[in-house]
Amino acid sequence: MRDFKIFSLFFIMIYEAVITLPHKVYASFFSFVYSLFFLVTACGLHAQTVEEFQYIDRKGCSSYPVRWEKNTARILVVPQGQSHQAQFLMAATYQVLKDTDIDTIVLVCQGDEDSFYGVALPLDCESLCSEKLSIDTDFIAKLSEHRLFYYYQVPFSHNLSVPFQCKFLEFYGQDIKIVPLIIGSISKADAFEMAIVIASCCGCNSLIVLSVDIGLHENVVYHCPCDQSKICTVYDQDGFLIQAIQSIGLQKIEVQENILSGDLERSSVFGLLFELLQISYFKNLSSYFVGYTTSNSDNKAMESVESYGAFVFQENETGYKNHIGFYEQSQLLQHARTELHNFFELNEQRLPSMMSYEMMQPHGVYASLYGMSDHGVTLRGCMGKVESRLSLMQMVSQMTQLAAYKDIRFYPLRQKELVGTIISLSLIHDLEKIDNYEDIREFDGLMLQYDDKDVVSLPLKISTPNWNYESALNKLSEQISLHSCLWKKPRAKVFTFHPQVFQEE
Repeated sequence: MRDFKIFSLFFIMIYEAVITLPHKVYASFFSFVYSLFFLVTACGLHAQTVEEFQYIDRKGCSSYPVRWEKNTARILVVPQGQSHQAQFLMAATYQVLKDTDIDTIVLVCQGDEDSFYGVALPLDCESLCSEKLSIDTDFIAKLSEHRLFYYYQVPFSHNLSVPFQCKFLEFYGQDIKIVPLIIGSISKADAFEMAIVIASCCGCNSLIVLSVDIGLHENVVYHCPCDQSKICTVYDQDGFLIQAIQSIGLQKIEVQENILSGDLERSSVFGLLFELLQISYFKNLSSYFVGYTTSNSDNKAMESVESYGAFVFQENETGYKNHIGFYEQSQLLQHARTELHNFFELNEQRLPSMMSYEMMQPHGVYASLYGMSDHGVTLRGCMGKVESRLSLMQMVSQMTQLAAYKDIRFYPLRQKELVGTIISLSLIHDLEKIDNYEDIREFDGLMLQYDDKDVVSLPLKISTPNWNYESALNKLSEQISLHSCLWKKPRAKVFTFHPQVFQEE
């Protein structure tokens, strides 16, 4: 900071000396010094050592631990902001570049929408190059043939996001060519055309990286540090945008229309993302919501706060799908813990949580409560449904509370047991009716339906000696009636499923 002040003072002294020169000389010299000042300022603010990047990498991986399938990523959405929280989220997302065959990255950054229209291509490519990164000039030349892409150096001279993202790409990528683009103001029709052009220029080893923040809000921590409801409002506003991003690939137009008139108009990058996710080139993708965070912890004394989200879109042969990743799991567990406390009226205030699209969809779930005893970890209650018309968030709320007092196999949970209680959630996936019982495997979840009754057994956690499907179905039959062979009757139906299980640490 001291060096920065000295440089600023030096700049002012030069300015006062040069202002007395003839107008043309003064203007040219001032423009040169201004560019130099901007370059040095940017480098000073964002220069990071290998050790600092290693710390950011460790912190990002621990905060947002997600495993990616190698060489399947096609689109990334990363923060544009440069707070510590944004960098941790970026580090977690850029893990896809480790040990990958990606050779070209199309880096799209948000520019000043009021200053130009379309997409700017860099005239001076050498200033953006480094030892590990080079500019794909052939790719840029192809883009320049289309009317919405044109060479315009000014946005690159005033945009800190491009060099900042390049530093991350240098750290995570090896021998990768980049195509830096800065997007200005665009219409929805032009966003569609841009998406088609960019996709047509991409090869099988290309990756599109969109650098954009979720939103900019009044910092409620600064204005109302004790008002938790206002923080929840910020999360809800950003949640609508995140849900829209995840629903577009599913062609949920009703969600899109509700959002387009609001948040998306503020960012051309989101407009481009929406069009990319709807073209046939990217129709088979899996969406991973890496995480959401805000700059609150970095600027509590500031009047505004930035919010960030990150996504990875990977190839998926079965069509577009939203996965419930680690971040969403942590949000569901936090929500379950809050509901458990609310059951004992310990905390009626809602905590801020990010609700993704999948968390708002109907979903079967089982909530299990475990407690510590002299015999180790023991089950204290388990309730759930394989299918439901309620959203996943609502199901987690209901089943967690029901598991605390409604499971007739156990005494109701007592308030003093809360501290030692561990919550486990099992999300139901791949429910399938079985006609050939030989297809049942030991670690399948089972549901037996008979008329209007059904019973469920969750998959075994460890292998059981002499396991067979007959004994498993006999036990389920006995829970409906005393007839152990009920599953053999014509009116009986057997289903298998595979739950996604996660719990508090």
